[in-house]
Amino acid sequence: MRGVNDNIQVSVICLAYNHERYIRRTLEGFVNQKTNFAFEVLINDDASTDDTAKIIREYEEKYPDIIKPVYQTVNQFSNGGKILQRFLYPKSKGKYFAWCEGDDYWSDEKKLQKQFDIMETHPECSICVHKVQCINEDGTVNERIIPEPYYKFHGGCLSDDSVADGLWNICNTGNYPFQTSAYFIRRNAILSLVEGTLPFAGYMNGDHALMRLALANGHFYYIDEVMSCYRLMSIGCYTSRFQNLSQERKFEADVGHMAGNLIYDEYTKKRFHKWIVRRTANFLLSIGLSDIDTMKDLLTELNFKEIYVLIYAENRKSVFAYALKYRFSRVYKIIKNLSRKNSLCKGA
Repeated sequence: MRGVNDNIQVSVICLAYNHERYIRRTLEGFVNQKTNFAFEVLINDDASTDDTAKIIREYEEKYPDIIKPVYQTVNQFSNGGKILQRFLYPKSKGKYFAWCEGDDYWSDEKKLQKQFDIMETHPECSICVHKVQCINEDGTVNERIIPEPYYKFHGGCLSDDSVADGLWNICNTGNYPFQTSAYFIRRNAILSLVEGTLPFAGYMNGDHALMRLALANGHFYYIDEVMSCYRLMSIGCYTSRFQNLSQERKFEADVGHMAGNLIYDEYTKKRFHKWIVRRTANFLLSIGLSDIDTMKDLLTELNFKEIYVLIYAENRKSVFAYALKYRFSRVYKIIKNLSRKNSLCKGA
């Protein structure tokens, strides 16, 4: 029934840039899906300089009811353009969203149907995710499977606490618990992001905003099966493009992410406060150790009262607060002096 009518149930979001080596496999994973509902693939080619757009056009001509591309003439990523909000979300028609980057691919032809069926029978869930197999840039299988071994989830509806542990990375694994090609999210759960009204969306990258918004509006359902593949350090991938940014741009992104967490804390009425406290403290300590002046500038520019309260005033017994005060006294003095100077934490 795919593409026979305009009753689109799932909108697949795909971002592509210089992915000519991988994009055909990605597109095959889309068009080979076996479903009893109609779906669309909204794919953005970000002004690729190779033959990515040419390959996408080939599939657009062959599957016009499924493949619906946007071809950029100017690279939007390098200009800070909000590709999803400006070009893809406004075109979407689905009750659900699924994602897959142009260098990754779906390995299970029933992936969409399985996730659709789960979400239809679990209205309390905002998102369905699954295992993802990592592969090397050349397509060979990597030993790692996401979320293992860093996170152990059992199939079914996950507790909010277990999800929060992963999203704010308390165990400091350096690894995110869920990968983009596994996301299947209810449209209503992320409507504010789709419509561009989400207050913390501009402060963190798309994956993080999606996961946090999904958690704020429902539960996570986990399928304990590998249904997609994530290509490590491929040409044109977000990670490699991010690494090519200047240190200043990277730092701005990190600062923005932390600020976004603080806004999220207010947005969710402190539901995940303890996780945000620890993550914020870790971040401040990490940059404080490497650059005291940067630490001072950061605390001055952001909502200092909120940061101070989160890290110290409300959490005197926290190991992070003690580390801040006793192990890294220079950082602590900066915070204390700023507090007095700006009169933002009276009586603390």
